[in-house]
Amino acid sequence: MAEEKICVKCKKIESAAKCYGCQQSYCIPHFLKHRLYLAQKMDALQDEHENLQKEVDENNYEQSFLSSIDTWERRAIRKIHDIAEKARNDIQEFIEKRKDQIKISLNNLCSNFNTTGKSDNYTEIEIDKWTKQLSELRHSLENPTNISIVEDRKTSSTIRGIKVIEQQEQEQLLCSNLISQTNNQKSEVLIEPIQEHFVPMYGPCTLSEDKCLVKHSSYRAGLSQISGFNNYSSGKHSIVFLIENKGPKNIFIGIHSTSKEVSSSTYDRSIYGWWNLDYVIMNGDNVDGNNSKEIIQTGDKITLIIDCDNQQILFEHHRIKKLVHLPVVISDCPFPWQILIRLVNSGPVLIRGLTEIVERRPNDPIEYLATFLYKQVQNTRAQKKKEEEAKQLELERQQAEEEKQHRAQLKNEIRALREQEENERKQREAEEKRKRDAEELARRHKELAAAPPPLPAVREEDDVFVVEFGETELHRQAAVQNANLSELLRDNYHSIASRNAEGKTPRDVALDAGLQENVDQIDTFCVQLLQNGNTKAINDLLLCGYTEIINQLKTIEDTDEDTNDFINNEIPQLLGKIKQLNQAIKDGDIETVDTMISDRKNFALYRDSEGSSSLHDAIENRQYNIALSLLQKYPSLALVKDIRDRASLDLLNSIDEDTITDEQRDAYDQLKEALISTSAGQQND
Repeated sequence: MAEEKICVKCKKIESAAKCYGCQQSYCIPHFLKHRLYLAQKMDALQDEHENLQKEVDENNYEQSFLSSIDTWERRAIRKIHDIAEKARNDIQEFIEKRKDQIKISLNNLCSNFNTTGKSDNYTEIEIDKWTKQLSELRHSLENPTNISIVEDRKTSSTIRGIKVIEQQEQEQLLCSNLISQTNNQKSEVLIEPIQEHFVPMYGPCTLSEDKCLVKHSSYRAGLSQISGFNNYSSGKHSIVFLIENKGPKNIFIGIHSTSKEVSSSTYDRSIYGWWNLDYVIMNGDNVDGNNSKEIIQTGDKITLIIDCDNQQILFEHHRIKKLVHLPVVISDCPFPWQILIRLVNSGPVLIRGLTEIVERRPNDPIEYLATFLYKQVQNTRAQKKKEEEAKQLELERQQAEEEKQHRAQLKNEIRALREQEENERKQREAEEKRKRDAEELARRHKELAAAPPPLPAVREEDDVFVVEFGETELHRQAAVQNANLSELLRDNYHSIASRNAEGKTPRDVALDAGLQENVDQIDTFCVQLLQNGNTKAINDLLLCGYTEIINQLKTIEDTDEDTNDFINNEIPQLLGKIKQLNQAIKDGDIETVDTMISDRKNFALYRDSEGSSSLHDAIENRQYNIALSLLQKYPSLALVKDIRDRASLDLLNSIDEDTITDEQRDAYDQLKEALISTSAGQQND
């Protein structure tokens, strides 16, 4: 016997043609429609091909790239304008600042004029001095040497910006105007970082494999001298040092000239640098400072800046944020320069004293050594006392910390007790409020129970039921204590799924009122519906969005095979199809919607937890063709209202007509006219 073929559209068994593309069978009418659908898609494909060919021939696609380049050009020009404007503003600010300084000097000078002129107590000396001061002020105004315009090399783009910088003036001069020092200020300089490594010159020292770490390698007293590898004759360069471990002696960091011959391994007149921030070496000799201070410590980060262009070196101490300048006399220390490091191991006290004598060469070595030894004894005693005081301070600090923690613990315990009391008070108030609300709800529902009964909650239309949402008699009685709900449930079981304006079913109302006996009556009635074989009532309640019934049905014990199959298979399938229909409406798939409704017309009358129907969903998703089709098949949907008392016409009227597209306009107008007509007709009936 030949296998029967079923048309995939109408589901009728008859002679059918098969499409070898989609592998589906059709009856002759539906096969012709299917071929017509394919022909339309082929025509659309040809039109798309012709349109694309036309665009390739006519459109200028490089225009978008040229527009991007033009945009970049405008942004770059705008950025240049912004940088230039900022530089102009900076120049104006610096000039105004300079003018203010000159005005102050002129006022002071004028005061001197007036005071001296009134007393007639001036000579050529005062006149020459004032003339020179006026000349210097004029020159300072016309030629400000502390302002320059430089290219901003930090800018990473191809077009470099410029910026205006103000160099720090020498405010504090030490040692015959040779050394300039500025504390807690960092001049902005353009520095080129450089790669360096150490090269031993003499003395006991050890280098790491990469030659970037050097340490003194002898336990005895001695001097180790190490140079850098690179030579510096131009530009600005920065070398960063990290002091990983430091002994009691200071470390020398500086430069020396590689073009001059050194007659002594311990004395080089081209050396410039620092044994300490306050102990300066120029031309090989100490010119200022005290080397006894230990400003540089283990873990410090030091930056040596070699400024060949301005013939100076800079020493930056990052921890204390201090920057020291040291001018270099080129005749004493000609280019090229190299960095120079000196490490000293102190050794025993006597040897350290002798080393100091060799380094400093005092006039009276014996007196110097005696003073040195005496100071060492004092330093040792002071250090011991300092350590004892530090221990005592640490002990007191720990005791204070323990006391602080104890007080904090007490505060936390007191706070916890207060919070516990406050929480208990709030719980008592919440319980009392819940009881009052339950009593008020019961009272209100008793008053509503005395009101006239509402209209019937269910209308039968050709075996199609429509549940009207709103406040029902079952809602009112569910909030009444010791109420008998059996008669109401038997007369109109559909009201179980009705929802009031708050979206609550009668079961929800009973739960809010704290009446578990009323909840049990509703749940028991739903279970009895299935036990009595009334699966249609269960399906009706599910279509109305009353999915709470599923948990109630699963409590049934000793169910037969048919009941189990209904609970575990048929109900999930029903809910899945409702969800599928809802999704098809949202997607605008009118073919799937028509197919599903034709299989089971009740699907079109589903309601969700908000009371929205299929017609509500179609209008809300602007699927006006589907909405018009649903309305034509089920006119009663026009009167269905959601929990917010909105009919489909109300929802359609809330849409801004300016947002309706030309493609939607015809279907929108037809739907609106049909809703108005259907609503009027239904109300008259």
